[in-house]
Amino acid sequence: MNVQEKHDELVSLLRELAFGEVTGQHEGMVEGSVQGGIAARPVAVAFSGGVDSTLLLEMAHQAFGDDAFAITVHTPFSPQEDFDKAVSFCKERGIAQQVIEVDVLSDGSIIANTSERCYLCKHMIFEAIKASVEERGAIIVDGTNADDAADFRPGERALRELGIVSPLKETGFSKLMIRELSRALDLPTSEDAANACLATRIPAGTPLDLESLTKVDAAERFLHSLGFAGCRVRLHDEVARIEVDLADIEKLVQEPVRTHIIRRFTEIGFRFIALDLAGYRMGNMN
Repeated sequence: MNVQEKHDELVSLLRELAFGEVTGQHEGMVEGSVQGGIAARPVAVAFSGGVDSTLLLEMAHQAFGDDAFAITVHTPFSPQEDFDKAVSFCKERGIAQQVIEVDVLSDGSIIANTSERCYLCKHMIFEAIKASVEERGAIIVDGTNADDAADFRPGERALRELGIVSPLKETGFSKLMIRELSRALDLPTSEDAANACLATRIPAGTPLDLESLTKVDAAERFLHSLGFAGCRVRLHDEVARIEVDLADIEKLVQEPVRTHIIRRFTEIGFRFIALDLAGYRMGNMN
């Protein structure tokens, strides 16, 4: 199945979700185009600003206009750059956005950073989303994709329990397909590196705190400013362990880049700065 066919399948599922409780009076009202629909139920897209949720939000907005809107949750686990991109995208596209502040560090079970952290955090976040859209009767969708099943994703259990729909996953959209369709739609995120919440930078069992998360976020933002996309800064007590693509290791250790990193990381509060010679590996702290 090519990307155009996957596109049409996604549109069909979005229509089904929005019109699911309505009789045939709306059948075919957006046939031949994703534009012009009036949803029987508003569609709330859990929107982080990443590659997946940006495509999903764009498709929902094309299909239903103002009946589709973004819900962006801001937590201490949210990379600031991602949050800023999410806000900018909605402003530029004229998409309604609701921002919710969720203090995930108010829950001691999440702070403990056990193997259940992702599940507990996702549950708290989507409970807050459900409460925020309850009066509008909106259907909530998120950007989980078909490739995510191969990764360690305990948070998906929370989505199932709360009845959150993942249209990209249900229609078999791989990351490659998402990027291809994003390019076709001229979305600014089509080539963005994958990202994850800041808690994934801290080893399981190490308690989470705002100071540590803020340090990691500041360090990664600095590396991004130097052109290291898709990097990670893993925190081990006083040590910042830097992961970059293997092709970028030589660039990182050359002057003046190396000195700039040492100076800035020291200012942020790291005592030791280490480079992981194995390079960036997704989920290596799972």
